Amino acid sequence: MSRTPARTRHRVDVAPLMLGLLMLPLSLLALWISFGLQVAWGDLAVAAPVGLITLGVLGLVLSRNSS
Repeated sequence: MSRTPARTRHRVDVAPLMLGLLMLPLSLLALWISFGLQVAWGDLAVAAPVGLITLGVLGLVLSRNSS
C-alpha cells in the first residue's frame, strides 16, 4: 500500500520578490523617460509612498510563519 506524501506549501522567498516588485516601477519610469514622455512628478510624489507602504505590508504578510 503506497501512501502519497503530504503536500507542503511552497515557501516564497520574500527578499527577491520585494526587490523585483520595487525595481519594476523604476524600470518602467526609466523606459517612460527614455521615450521622451513627461512624468507627472506630483502624482508620483503620492503614488511612490503608497506603493512602498503596500510593498512593505505585502512583505510582512508573506514573511510571517504560519502555524
